[in-house]
Amino acid sequence: APLQLLEHPLTDNRYEQHSRSWLLLVLRDSCQRTSLATFSSRFLPLASALKARAQEGGSAIQAKRYTTLLDHVWAVLPALFQEPLDLNAAMLAEGGTLAKQLVAVLLGEPTLRDHVWTALTRACNNVLQPASPISQSLLESNQTCLRTLSGRVMPEMFTAYVKLHAESEGQDASRVDHSRRLALAAVQGYTRVAEPQLIGTLFKSVVAKLLKASTSDENIGEKSQAAALGDLANAMVPYLPAEALDLVVKVFSPMLIGGGPAQDEK
Repeated sequence: APLQLLEHPLTDNRYEQHSRSWLLLVLRDSCQRTSLATFSSRFLPLASALKARAQEGGSAIQAKRYTTLLDHVWAVLPALFQEPLDLNAAMLAEGGTLAKQLVAVLLGEPTLRDHVWTALTRACNNVLQPASPISQSLLESNQTCLRTLSGRVMPEMFTAYVKLHAESEGQDASRVDHSRRLALAAVQGYTRVAEPQLIGTLFKSVVAKLLKASTSDENIGEKSQAAALGDLANAMVPYLPAEALDLVVKVFSPMLIGGGPAQDEK
């Protein structure tokens, strides 16, 4: 039975039954080993329509309900990333449209980010720890897909984490901590899957920004990024290629003995 979230008014006393919105929770908790392309073809258009309804300017209660439904739609995403049968085809279709949409959510939709972080972690885990013969048979294809996208997706993941850090002031501490953990788990997972050469390059870029932020006396914005950049660098360290380890020692040793980071990383 198809979802009909938009075909029935929210004022309907039996909206949950008539719209079948309860199915979203079932899919969130039970879906796996199915087509990821379903999210692109069915759920993304629905999410866009729900977001538009929430922004139409109706009552605050109505907007809140549509926003909740929007969150429930995106909450299905991690389930569809649980051993998907078509990761490569779904993520790279139409020039990587789905991957671009996930990045757009990371960068611009704070309330939905956690779903994307979790989905990316699951995608990486499918490669790192195949849980079934199906995942094992798709391992090479899944790894190729993630590596193909890594050069575009990982830098945006880093940018999103820095934004998350900057936006956390004044928010619930436990929720912020949960989001940071999800984000760093995704970063670590992708670090383990991506090509070592790319990871070395990205680490050097993060370190360069960290050094600049740590030593900036005038740019408050840059200085405030230091903690987030430090988190990212720290998350990558255990999985760096051997040739990057000298840079790790050079940069982080001064921090361990109470000084600032070494500045001559070049």
